[in-house]
Amino acid sequence: CTVPDYPCDYTPTWCDTGLGTGVVFPAGGYAANKPCPIADGRRYMVRDQPDLAGTFACAAQLGISGSSRLGETMAIAVQPWMNDRGSCNEGFLRDDALLMVTLITNTYDQEGGNASSQEGTPETWTTAVREAKHGDLESVVALGILPTEGPGCDKLDRLCQMLELFPHALNRDCWGEEYGSYFEEAADLVEVACAGFVPPG
Repeated sequence: CTVPDYPCDYTPTWCDTGLGTGVVFPAGGYAANKPCPIADGRRYMVRDQPDLAGTFACAAQLGISGSSRLGETMAIAVQPWMNDRGSCNEGFLRDDALLMVTLITNTYDQEGGNASSQEGTPETWTTAVREAKHGDLESVVALGILPTEGPGCDKLDRLCQMLELFPHALNRDCWGEEYGSYFEEAADLVEVACAGFVPPG
């Protein structure tokens, strides 16, 4: 095949392979390796998505291929040109809604490590999200599921450093037995953030 990790009869677009784009065909080692049936040609799911649980399970099975460039990828995903009409993530960011960022990885992002080659810093990644939400980080909830035993993670880890810049953030251990409780905690933070949320005028 001319494109590694994709079936020979499938030609991926830039939106399939670019950083920060919604994933509709997870490809690579231990990935779903099939197209995920997201409705209406979107690259993200909404409330009326048919078989929401099954579709999410497909899109979330990203596998182990690729690189650990989470901060950089998050910053690209919220850029205006990525969310404008005709772009890969068209319609994903909404002024009238909170944004929840979830980062899941089993690798550290430390200087000298494999992920340290990604562009940007904890500050620039956070700034990208702040600008996407019109300067209001209070309208963002950030959940990190990282290789750490909890909020007191290694200060050398740049993803941990970034999470500490968000007013509403959780940092939980990726080696935990289950993640459901993490999302329940994050849902509580969403309620707190929502109580004070004022959409931009």
